[in-house]
Amino acid sequence: MDLPFWLINQTKRLLRRRGQMKWRRAWMTLHIFQRPLNSRNNQNWRILLWPDFAYISASTQQSKQPKLEDPIMAQPISSKYMTCILEFDGASKGNPGKAGAGAILKTSDGSVVARVGEGLGIATNNVAEYRGLILGMKHALKKGFKQIQVQGDSKLICMQVQDLWQTKNQNMADLCKEVKRLKQMFMSFKISHVLREFNSGADNEANLAINLQAGEVYEESAEFY
Repeated sequence: MDLPFWLINQTKRLLRRRGQMKWRRAWMTLHIFQRPLNSRNNQNWRILLWPDFAYISASTQQSKQPKLEDPIMAQPISSKYMTCILEFDGASKGNPGKAGAGAILKTSDGSVVARVGEGLGIATNNVAEYRGLILGMKHALKKGFKQIQVQGDSKLICMQVQDLWQTKNQNMADLCKEVKRLKQMFMSFKISHVLREFNSGADNEANLAINLQAGEVYEESAEFY
């Protein structure tokens, strides 16, 4: 059963409104909408709204004999084939030192799909940055995204992945090769360098991951992905 166009737009407006609240990650709200389908039936839409995603269900009510039907299966607002935005970063205390990789996956409208991090043990900052990119790309493929726009604050990695700068260190060359292998699995791939202040979310995930054991991965995902 397809979601009506007006309901999708209403849900997107609610998500954008929630995104402007400072305490948005602590709240869940329930919204109920009703639109007449014909003279005999009404459709009640229930939206459980979290900060970054929504769970939608529907019930049909007969006017003469009220009866609650089984709710439809929850449907995501966004198709899995739409573009995914990947923000990646890495952190190392000591360079080399105890390191972590982090990434955030978002839909094209800015809704967060997943936050992921990985403990790396002892590594340099550049290696941690590459590992953050690889971690995010693997999770994007796992979620079913076919188009990806990548952004990170490491100009070195962004340029090397585009073959604009040479990769002289063998370890870095191997990591770059892995990125290019994953790149081929997407229908489209774009990567761009951003200033550090525009990459604070991924930076936070990378710093949190420093406290993980080497190889330990955590993921915080929206329920319908």
